[in-house]
Amino acid sequence: MDFGKQCRRNHFQSFEPGFIPLNHGSFGAAPKQVLEARQAILQNWQKQKDRFYFDKLDGGIDESAASISKVVNCKPENVCIVDNATTGAAIVAEKLRLDLAQGRMKDRAVILVHSVIYDAVLNTFKRFFDNLGDRVCLETVDIPFPVKSQQELLQAYEDKLKDLVGKPIVMAIVDHISSIPSIVFPLEELCKLLRTHGVEEIFVDGAHALGMVPIDLQQIDCDYYVSNAHKWLFCPNSCAFFYFRDLEKGAPGGCLHHPITSHNLNKGLKMESHWVGTRDYSPMLCVGSAINFVDKMGGLKKIMAYNHELVWRAGVYFSKSFGTRLGAPEDMVGSLCTVELPGSLIDLFEQDLDLRRHIRETSNIECFPFYTLEKGKTQKTCWIRLSSQIYNSFSDYEVLHAVLNKIIAKAT
Repeated sequence: MDFGKQCRRNHFQSFEPGFIPLNHGSFGAAPKQVLEARQAILQNWQKQKDRFYFDKLDGGIDESAASISKVVNCKPENVCIVDNATTGAAIVAEKLRLDLAQGRMKDRAVILVHSVIYDAVLNTFKRFFDNLGDRVCLETVDIPFPVKSQQELLQAYEDKLKDLVGKPIVMAIVDHISSIPSIVFPLEELCKLLRTHGVEEIFVDGAHALGMVPIDLQQIDCDYYVSNAHKWLFCPNSCAFFYFRDLEKGAPGGCLHHPITSHNLNKGLKMESHWVGTRDYSPMLCVGSAINFVDKMGGLKKIMAYNHELVWRAGVYFSKSFGTRLGAPEDMVGSLCTVELPGSLIDLFEQDLDLRRHIRETSNIECFPFYTLEKGKTQKTCWIRLSSQIYNSFSDYEVLHAVLNKIIAKAT
């Protein structure tokens, strides 16, 4: 099966003419056959809504959970379907709040986070615990960036965990693949390290992982794992899965609850997630269609290999051309690659969103430049997160490179 521009023409006709999508990581993209499947679901809903709700919805969502469980190597009963990764974070944060309220959590407990955690996930936990004083403490692991190796990242955790000896770490929130900057964490080794230091529970934000890298929940020693299906598994927005290892916690009367309370309260997390009020559930019913598309394209292994090789080639090309740094080594790159751009871009665009908007409006390219302030420096650094999906080809990155060169020339 041919990938690249031909794939874009054949399967992603929803893109506007001339558009070059190099930011798949933000919202994903669903191919034509999946969008058609979604439209058929919506039509069935419109034909007879009560019949759809009472006779089809629960079974359809359970089928989606079963399909995902095969991809991530776990049992279907350990998976529920939710909107997105942030919903999963809210489920876990509410569980911790209940633990504290019901006396299952000691005062001065530690929740371990890290410095490149996704803002929405961090804010979810902050909202629950910011007003509790020293009853709950958020401690942060400083992730080195650019990161040189998996061992360097693991050492950052080791150093922080040694500093926290004697303090009860009730939960660690870790990424499988961080968003900004994009880094593939050595997850299996990291979970083992956390357990060695007595961390009670581990929540993995795998928002970008499903469809980008292999996930084996029998090998990852975590208690909770969430990942979006609408990013790299080709589902429409929005659809994600939430995994909970302990079935009792998600059972009726358990401590896991969907953040939106509706008719299924206390019927177990899976049932609570099935119905959160009248809304569009069609994306959650498209998992099977998305996996069929993946199979049609040659399977996840082939797709992952193509995307990784393409984005790494593009990242190295940008780095060598501009004389700048890569954000991570190849074994910590999936289908997203972070590359430093010349600092003169910051002289032209004070805000990274202004640079992003300029590229979009002048060249019809969507990409993700961002600025950071590195430790020990007074001037910000400009980076770009490159995405690769099967509808991309190397010429897409060459066009973006030429656009950036024109912008840089104006600053010199």
